[in-house]
Formats: sequence, C-alpha cells, structure tokens
Amino acid sequence: MGLQFPATPVVGELYPAAPVAGVPQWTWNGTVWTTGGFDPLAFVAKTGDTMTGHLSLPTNPTPAAANAVRKDYVDGKIPVVPSMATDAEARAATDPNKTLSPRTHAYSHTPAFRGSRLTAQPIAPGSWTVIVGMTQNLDTDERYDGTRFTPNVPGWYLVTGLANVPTVGGYRGVGIYMNGAMTQHYVQDTGGSTATVGYSITAFIYFNGTTDYIELAAMQDYGAAGNCNLAYFSAHRMFPQM
Repeated sequence: MGLQFPATPVVGELYPAAPVAGVPQWTWNGTVWTTGGFDPLAFVAKTGDTMTGHLSLPTNPTPAAANAVRKDYVDGKIPVVPSMATDAEARAATDPNKTLSPRTHAYSHTPAFRGSRLTAQPIAPGSWTVIVGMTQNLDTDERYDGTRFTPNVPGWYLVTGLANVPTVGGYRGVGIYMNGAMTQHYVQDTGGSTATVGYSITAFIYFNGTTDYIELAAMQDYGAAGNCNLAYFSAHRMFPQM
C-alpha cells in the first residue's frame, strides 16, 4: 500500500490507525514518525538497502525553539563582519570607550590621506626638515592639512613616505615624525654620489585618535642647503586597537 501520513498528526497518533498485514505501524512523537524504536532521521542507508512503495512524510511543525537558539547564536556568538557594519558600530563592538568618528561610514580603512609635493623645498644640512605645503590628493575625513595628519579614529595605521633628496656627498634620508619627534627613519651614506635618489619608508603606527599626529621629514648633511624636489606622504587605518 502507498503510505499517506496525516498532515497534522497529534502526539501518540498511529498510522495506519489499524494494523495492516505486512505494514509497520508508525507513531507520531511530536517531531517525527517512529516505528519499533526506529528513528527515520537517524537512519543511514547501507549498501544493498532498497525501498519499495511510496512514502510521503508530513512537513514538521516549525521548530520555534530551535530557531530561537540559532538566533541567539548568531546575535551573541558570531562577531560582526566589519565590512557589513558601520565603522562606528564595529569600533563600539570592539571597545565602547573608543572615540567615534563624527562621520559614519563603512569600515573601509579610513581615515586615510595622500599628499604630494612636486616643487622644491630647501633642506638644511645636518638636521631633519619637515616637508610642508603638500597638495592634498586624498583626505577622507579632513584630518590632513598638507603637513600634519591627525586622525580622529584610534587604531593601527599603515604609513608610507617618499622624498627625493639630492646631494653631492654625505648622508641623506627620509623619516616620519610623530608628535614632533622622530619615530621611524631611513638614512643612507651616498658615498659621494651626486645622483638624486628617492628614499622611501613604511611604518605601522598606532594613533590614539585624539592628539597623535605625524609628519614627513627629509635630511642631508652635505654642508650646504639642498632641495627636496619630490615628496609623497600617505596613511590609512588598518584595524582598531588589538
């Protein structure tokens, strides 16, 4: 016979209601139909198993309790994916005490900036000179004034800088000032070379999101003033405080 289980069974209901020769009698336990201790959801077919006839199982009731458990897991256990949340939400979830940006935007590595200077700036010999008056090619949150970058969102930032420093001898290099003091720098002995060389630097720097700022600087110690003919400076936030 073809089995046509009731669509809305009650707990303890039997099917077939009356025993039928050669057909097992099933019992609805509130979740699944069982027979003789057999749980169809736990059944694993083995090689050689065959099934004949027509089996039509009803749609089980909505497992509201199970859904509630799943929702609790999603809401409370799975961390928010940064790219799917606002920047403020992501930072608040990580640390509610962080200073939030006045601008709500996607978690997309901002604030970020890029500055460039294509005109000469004198570099005094024997000391570091901050590169000023750079053109603001990019400034997502208006935190760069052409000289200083002062991000208002705390976190780790990837900072890069480049400066062309010509000289006829001695040392020359490029560095990053943080809060008025040298934090990262690269200096090379030119060995008497008169070539104009672009020196670059990359650093991973943490900003507190309130007072910390950075500047790009160049140096040469030839003994006479020289010009930095080209400079680039950029940074963007990589991730919040760990």
